[in-house]
Amino acid sequence: FALALGEFKKKRERNFGEEIALLIFMVLVGLSFVFSETKNVGLSEVIAYISAVALYLIFASQKSFGQEKILKVIGVGALLAIFCGYMFYFFRQEPRMFGPFYNLLYHSNVWPNAFALFLLMAWPVLFFLLKKKWSALATAIMAMTFAALLLTYSRGAWIAFGGQILLFLPYFWKKFSAGNSGKVVLVAVLSVAVFFAANYIRAMNEPVLDLGERVNFDNGENLTSKTERFEFWRGAVELIKEKPLLGHGPFSFRWAYQGIQKTFLGISDHPHNVFLKIAVENGALALLALFVFTTLLIKKIVQRFRLIPKGKQAMAYILSVSVLGAVAHSMIDYNFNFLANLILFFGLLAILRSLFVEKESEGNPMKEVILGIVGVLAILAIYEGGVLVAAYGFEKDFLAYSLYPRQYYVEQADAAIGEHEYQ
Repeated sequence: FALALGEFKKKRERNFGEEIALLIFMVLVGLSFVFSETKNVGLSEVIAYISAVALYLIFASQKSFGQEKILKVIGVGALLAIFCGYMFYFFRQEPRMFGPFYNLLYHSNVWPNAFALFLLMAWPVLFFLLKKKWSALATAIMAMTFAALLLTYSRGAWIAFGGQILLFLPYFWKKFSAGNSGKVVLVAVLSVAVFFAANYIRAMNEPVLDLGERVNFDNGENLTSKTERFEFWRGAVELIKEKPLLGHGPFSFRWAYQGIQKTFLGISDHPHNVFLKIAVENGALALLALFVFTTLLIKKIVQRFRLIPKGKQAMAYILSVSVLGAVAHSMIDYNFNFLANLILFFGLLAILRSLFVEKESEGNPMKEVILGIVGVLAILAIYEGGVLVAAYGFEKDFLAYSLYPRQYYVEQADAAIGEHEYQ
């Protein structure tokens, strides 16, 4: 909230269309929660989505707010995450690299696909930061990054990564000299070498996945990875028809889908598609508002791309590859339920949009509305955060004061069962 107050004092471009579309989206996400069938589990997702969208609204219309410094912070964070990824890969049982995407309280809960999505967004940023002064260190960093992406064993991420590489080729084709081609080949060879070296080190302590089996779905995942996804997508369409306006509520897919579930144990927290998830849980109108925003954004980028300086063009193109890679991966999976990924996505989107700001002006008619939403969000987050700190720092019964105390009742039930007090 303090950040929003400070930034809205600065000049910014007026973007009524984009801002109104996103504000409508935020309101519909909130309303979908108010009328949710499962409001005992969706509050955190509402806070996350509104936070991420608010971040975009705060920065996207400004021409300058230290974009490259922010990208450097993202780059350093990505390197730390990759370092953690290798350390855990060598010494933890999970056969896929998951980086920092694991539960501190329950170490068995790890999410390699979420780490894969993070890397799809992060590697173009690292490339942008390193391309100006390419060196042996830059080669090693990119090789370690690409190998980490391979070690997530996320087939969807591999496909999205292939698409990102294809997007790079037409724009940078003219820059490919013999020297640059050699660097590309060297990075590719080193990436493969690091991939096999990491598996060799891991094999000393833990089993390693068979790459051929993973690629060909020969490890018993044909049903879970392919067939179930089609069922989720078809089921999502049915659920959208049931409640097209406001959906079934944030984070409700698991419970709403059970009524039409066809495969025993074939269940998921989401329909493995970001657009279907939004339409199922927040309503078709929310998805429409998001499509309107996306259309306006793409139109603005295309119209102004040739009008911005060459340096900004390269930065914009690289960030577009980052964002499109995330969207492509989210067509067959969903990992924006992790705040790090959601904030990174909208943060990169805000930096991308800011590169196309033409004329800044004083004041913003939407300022009070945006600040009001952010203010309410801040109060809600501080209150709920305070309840959590009090509960886990002092006394668990503080959970009863949460606006939606699901965890309190779950823990009370667990305690009663442990004491055989079934009644």
